[in-house]
Amino acid sequence: MVSSVLQFVIPPVLLRNWRDPGYALFVAIQGFAAYVSLADAGVQSFLTQRLTVLRAKGDTSQGRGLALAGLKAFCLASPAAMVVVFVAFLWLGRPVWTSIADTAGVRPPYVVLALVAQLASGATGLALSGWSSAVEGSASRYVRQQAMGVSRVVLGVGTVAALAALGLGPALTLGASSLALAMFDLIRILSVRRLLPVAALPVKVRARHVLVQARGSLLQNFASATQTALPPVVVASVSVEAASIAVPGRTLSNAARSLSSAVGSTLWVELSRLLAGAESPALRARTWSRLASVLVFFQMLGLWGLAVVAPTLLPFWIPSKAGSLLSLLPFYIVEHAALVAAVPSMLFLQATGRFGAIGALQLLGAIVAATLTALWVPTAGAAGFAAGSAVATAGVLAPGLIALEWALWRRDGQPPHSILGLRIILAILTGTVAALWRVSPAAAKGELTVLAGAAAWHALQLRKARTIPPNSGE
Repeated sequence: MVSSVLQFVIPPVLLRNWRDPGYALFVAIQGFAAYVSLADAGVQSFLTQRLTVLRAKGDTSQGRGLALAGLKAFCLASPAAMVVVFVAFLWLGRPVWTSIADTAGVRPPYVVLALVAQLASGATGLALSGWSSAVEGSASRYVRQQAMGVSRVVLGVGTVAALAALGLGPALTLGASSLALAMFDLIRILSVRRLLPVAALPVKVRARHVLVQARGSLLQNFASATQTALPPVVVASVSVEAASIAVPGRTLSNAARSLSSAVGSTLWVELSRLLAGAESPALRARTWSRLASVLVFFQMLGLWGLAVVAPTLLPFWIPSKAGSLLSLLPFYIVEHAALVAAVPSMLFLQATGRFGAIGALQLLGAIVAATLTALWVPTAGAAGFAAGSAVATAGVLAPGLIALEWALWRRDGQPPHSILGLRIILAILTGTVAALWRVSPAAAKGELTVLAGAAAWHALQLRKARTIPPNSGE
């Protein structure tokens, strides 16, 4: 959540100091560099879940061997990902280091050097901080894990904002921030090694075995990188002006999801442990229903903040673009209404190890969003970007995640409608707020407040009923 709030610092500072072209160049370089997250190769998610299960079983020998093999896998995959992304940039990124760079007044060689610095920083971050995060999560050091993640974001955002405010250009700023983050990652991994499982004779596990076992997570990682990076690169390549509205708008939308994301990232490892240890499918369903209702409430609370608080803050955040950003709110409401039902489904699938299925849906959604962005931005501007994202989420990603969770509960012999039904109805009702917003924003805010209150009441009722009656068969 803190990370999302800090992202609000970047757009106004960069737009004020670099104007629209410089900001578009920054977005495009970071968009390409985000693909270096493929260096993770899906290992972090796989490693976190497997180490958690092995710790629960007390298998320290296998756990230590797996952790060390995971570090080797990270170190093997990082250079390969850097080379692949760099070649892709030289092949596909010509508009970035020619037209956008020329408009921003930056020479092409400096653009390429800035990208190399970002790739090196990203690969180092995933190999060192990614492995550290997996070890911290599996050791139940959630506070440390979140604090380190926030500290890294604070360092990155603070460095970029400070150097831009001091008058440095996009290329030098990106290079300096990359160096600062690489130093942070090195310090983090040196401090986390003591959290490794202690074993006199650790089982030897090959790095190749980790990469093969993590292939489902790899697909999810690739899809997440595409979902995050591809649409902004497309909109920046099509229209610099649209990017200066669409990307800050995406930051605003992401902030609405920060509450549920923060809760989910904290819970999913523990949820994996709880679901694996449940004595029966009925008890598993009961445990999950309580946790899902909490996620739904936080997603609704974030959406309420987007609709109620954001219009008040926008004139102070980026005054020159406040009106344009406000016009995108109905699209964001539709997107987040779909996520009311889908965010819990994604967490459930992660906790049960269905990384490949999540990745396939995310990748499909990202391709749909990027395609619609390329088609709609030339005529609709930033609204085309927001609409493409809303269609991809509400029409592809959310229905797919819900359908997968539905099928898993049916396979377990539990009634899916009793677990997902209220979530789906609430998401549909929340989606109607977008239509009402165009007629009366005040009435739309009122409806959203009522629905958020209903989500809170439902979560409290399930919490009160958490005690399982004797002889209930569970």
